[in-house]
Amino acid sequence: MSCALTKKSYFSENKSKNVYPNSNKIDQKVSSNWEEIESQMHGWFPINEQDLPLKLPYLDKYAPSGTGEPPLSQAKDWAHTTCPNCGGSARRETDTMPNWAGSSWYYLAFAMDPVPSSKYKVSGKERGFNLETWNLKLKTTGKSYLPVDWYIGGAEHAVLHLLYARFWTKILFDLGYINFKEPFLKLRSVGIVIAEDHRKMSKSYGNVVKPDSVIEEYGCDTLRVYEMFMAPFDQEITWSTDALQGSYRFIKRVWHIYNDSAKIDKDGQEIDKNVVTELQKTIAKITSDITDVKFNTCVSSMMQFLNVWEAGGAISKSDAKKFLQVLAPFAPFISDYLWREILGESISIHVSEWPKADNSSLKSTTVQIPVQVDGKLRDVLEIVSDISEDEFIGKAIKSDKVARWLQNEYEIKYIPGRILNFVNK
Repeated sequence: MSCALTKKSYFSENKSKNVYPNSNKIDQKVSSNWEEIESQMHGWFPINEQDLPLKLPYLDKYAPSGTGEPPLSQAKDWAHTTCPNCGGSARRETDTMPNWAGSSWYYLAFAMDPVPSSKYKVSGKERGFNLETWNLKLKTTGKSYLPVDWYIGGAEHAVLHLLYARFWTKILFDLGYINFKEPFLKLRSVGIVIAEDHRKMSKSYGNVVKPDSVIEEYGCDTLRVYEMFMAPFDQEITWSTDALQGSYRFIKRVWHIYNDSAKIDKDGQEIDKNVVTELQKTIAKITSDITDVKFNTCVSSMMQFLNVWEAGGAISKSDAKKFLQVLAPFAPFISDYLWREILGESISIHVSEWPKADNSSLKSTTVQIPVQVDGKLRDVLEIVSDISEDEFIGKAIKSDKVARWLQNEYEIKYIPGRILNFVNK
């Protein structure tokens, strides 16, 4: 009779029923794969600790065998070995663990200190990865980097990767290997981009949008801006080549305005205070929205500022730098180029300090309020912030741009400080 070798996990050695969590969400089939336990005449035996780590053999061919056996079973010389229990002939288990068994704790590996390998060796042999060696690698760096502050991933990770990551974390905490119970403090799931035919992108459907082809035609910055502008971070959205054009036009407008000598003060030009105020609002909003993962509204606010700047006058060179700095995470290449070539900076924009909004300039005594007639924009009125509602409506009615569209009877809909709409009856 032959014996079979495997590595027993903590769960197989601890017979208590309380080892497994009460949640029925954990797939028992995958849990059994972790343990690699099957019924054999002589049983299964763990590899001796001094023989760890067990190194896998090199395979010339690792395609599926077609027989149901895993690719590793093709390494006959490696698979047949000696039983550590009885010394007889034995066969190694060739069914490998599922990928979730490794990926569900990789965040711990990222935080491990690269301790010299000599500390793991006894008489020239590598020691097993026990509590002593774990502490050597993780004790110092783990306190600095763990638990993970923010995990960003697809929704498909929720049931497998994230669930098992919590499972492993709680087991390691109970064993005294780590000092925290939750692996991730904050979680955000990213939405997916589906194809223009409203199906998931797939090679079999032939509907995959290749980034390289988009970049070749429109540039990398256009692709980045469009992906962040197309929808809220966590929502599914359909790819649209037509909508991509809007981001492309935005990038070209940025290029043109920085090459327009009338828009950046170089010879004592008069500064447009309204444009500067709008810039400060933009900096404040982007600073807040990046933290909240509202990338689409960040791009929207930059487009809005560009509209104001194009319609207004010049801003200082210092303020021109600030706009490029908030644009840089979204369009890194054009931002860095204009930063160096147009504004004359010697170091990359990506190592510059993030601009801070000037709160004093945000406290404007005037506001601009759009006025609509039947839902269509007819005028934008600049008024003092403490004007009464009746006074503002009266001013709007007297506007030539508004009055020409009003009929004898109309309904007034006003959101104070935001928008005024006249609806003809």
